[in-house]
Amino acid sequence: MTRAIPATVGAASRTACSEARRRRGEPASLEIRIDLDGTDHAGDHLDRTHHLVHPAGQRPMTALGIALGAERLLGLNGTPPTPGIHTPESLIDPNYAVERMREVGAKFS
Repeated sequence: MTRAIPATVGAASRTACSEARRRRGEPASLEIRIDLDGTDHAGDHLDRTHHLVHPAGQRPMTALGIALGAERLLGLNGTPPTPGIHTPESLIDPNYAVERMREVGAKFS
């Protein structure tokens, strides 16, 4: 399944992977590689690689995920969801999540 890439991700810095600390012998950072292969909304072939790096590791990203979920469930970012079972990706706006990830130090390329 191919999903649309938020414009904010595609326009990100191209230096994020060069900032990965473990490659320099420092404590491990969070490093995620995202490979996209398929078709975009216009039907054109899509073959891209993106990276998400946080120099402080997994903890700030986990904490942010919890905060974003709680914020949404409490109605602090939009109206509270209806009662029931919800997945985070159905409740949290991806563009908002990317914006907040950048605020806590994540780098995209």
